[in-house]
Amino acid sequence: MELNNQSLTSRFVDCIQAADPLASREAVQMAKMGLVDFIASCHAASGDISVQKLKKHLDMDGGAGLVPVIGQNMKAAPLHAALLNGFIGHALDFDDVHSDVRGHPSTVILPVLFSLAASKLAEKDLNGQRLLASYIIGVEVMARLGQAIGEDHYAKGWHNTGTLGAIAAAVAGAYFLGMSHQEMCRVIGLAATQASGLRVQFGTEAKPLHAGLAAQAALQSILFTEYQLSGTAAGLDQELGFFAVYGQGEQYAAPFLLDHWKHGSWKIANPGLWFKLYPFCSAGYHGADAALRLVANYPIDPERINQINIIFPQGGDAALVQHTPLTGEQGRFSIEYIVGLILLHYPLSIGNFQAQPIAEDVRMFMSKIKRRYSDIIQPVPNSIPKGRFTIVEIITDRNEVWSERVDAPKGSALQPLTDEEMQYKLKTCLQNEKTSRRILQYVDDLESYPVSGLLSLL
Repeated sequence: MELNNQSLTSRFVDCIQAADPLASREAVQMAKMGLVDFIASCHAASGDISVQKLKKHLDMDGGAGLVPVIGQNMKAAPLHAALLNGFIGHALDFDDVHSDVRGHPSTVILPVLFSLAASKLAEKDLNGQRLLASYIIGVEVMARLGQAIGEDHYAKGWHNTGTLGAIAAAVAGAYFLGMSHQEMCRVIGLAATQASGLRVQFGTEAKPLHAGLAAQAALQSILFTEYQLSGTAAGLDQELGFFAVYGQGEQYAAPFLLDHWKHGSWKIANPGLWFKLYPFCSAGYHGADAALRLVANYPIDPERINQINIIFPQGGDAALVQHTPLTGEQGRFSIEYIVGLILLHYPLSIGNFQAQPIAEDVRMFMSKIKRRYSDIIQPVPNSIPKGRFTIVEIITDRNEVWSERVDAPKGSALQPLTDEEMQYKLKTCLQNEKTSRRILQYVDDLESYPVSGLLSLL
């Protein structure tokens, strides 16, 4: 199909290629935090059994080792590294999230950029400035896709990290390489035709696999285009395009993709990446913060609790698909388990969210917890995500009623992690003070360094 300069895909690429992501200091600083957080999240999962399972795929398939596999002290071929690094970054659900995406941007975008940087180093040692710009572009594209696809996409059962991530990461990689307008259009079409991932997999090892497969599909789309494999240059368009099939059509999507590129605000900074302190789904963070406040503010005695109500707006718990989890891994997507841990004074540690059976006292305690939904309670205008809140209400055997409400959890834009908290996360996950310090120093001044130096620290 010949390139149609009036197509939605073409106009979207025009906006992307005309943008200046490095003009925003706020966006650059958030990108640096995102890099640190992604590296930390990968190292936190370095010993996870799921990672060892996936490495068997690499062992069987071979390939020249060019790209660092983060936290594994090894290198892999670019496509394998994209798969592994995407999977590892999301293995514990400890990586960043974005409310416009309704998913996880960095764990798809950064593995593609790392694979391209490592595989292109023999030709040219690209500088960190280009990496940061491409990362900002990738998050912008994924957030705009998230708005353009509409809420029904997620509600139907699609996992946005996989479906939107492949396109966004492909665009980030194409931007990183300086691909032409026509090449980027074709990259988008090839990535869109590989978009996949179902929410039915939440609570299993297939969920992080979505991130790895999306990163691999993105890189494949770039390579296919470089090999001049043919494909449509209008993959987002008209009756058979991405938005018609997966969303609400081209007309609905167009304003989200095309408007407000020159207003100076970037999605990576506003509403911003949301960084995590705990290894579970971000949809559980409102309830976790509310439960932590209850423990801090009231004399909680678990034996004197008769009932716990957890109140959401309609659909506010859509990602929390596990009501009666059997393992800590399933518990990452269970508000009953998360709140139960807190009220029984268990730590929200990685060890309590692994693929082992949950503690018997937690399992029994969860029977006291009920989900409720309210159409009367109004979300606040600046809630994160928009329209969301969680109230945790405790009723004791003396009919005391204690409750806490959270509209914007810790780590989100209105309650951001401090630099010290981010540094602590990196040091805790790496368990190596010297390497942590070097990564922080390198990322802080990344514009002045080649990408190879950062890759050598992974």
